[in-house]
Amino acid sequence: MFVAVLMLVLMGALGLAALEGASQDRQIAGFQNRSDNAFYAAEAAVAQARQLVRDDSAPNAAGKLVAANLADVALYDREGALPRYGPDQAMLAVNPTGILDLNKTGPVPGVDGRVGGAGLTVRYFQINVQGTSPQAGFGLDGRASTARIETIEAKVGASGY
Repeated sequence: MFVAVLMLVLMGALGLAALEGASQDRQIAGFQNRSDNAFYAAEAAVAQARQLVRDDSAPNAAGKLVAANLADVALYDREGALPRYGPDQAMLAVNPTGILDLNKTGPVPGVDGRVGGAGLTVRYFQINVQGTSPQAGFGLDGRASTARIETIEAKVGASGY
């Protein structure tokens, strides 16, 4: 009789340990998911900023990166919010628009870019963006993840642009 009760207690303890392990795995997966969502949002911000640099017709300027949501509500119906991206909030003093003209120009490296007598010039822009995941819901820790990306975009044009 004693052995049977001891086995039941041991099996119960083993079951509780397995439940705790599964709960921790689920929590870690949630953290990773929020981190991935934040990174994907930051990548979307980089893509938008690069497009703004390429599309801008003004030679020494680039458009302002506007904060936006990444997805639609149907995909994130449980979080109560959507992943967002925009200019890096930690860099607002240096780069308030998210796209900074570095005022560095020069010939295109490794290319003899003379076209009809005019050479090609490259201009460099610094891009600072961040993506933020929605906060966790359903009794989890309620923290959001933030991913920051800094990159340089080169824009090639005719000399003097």
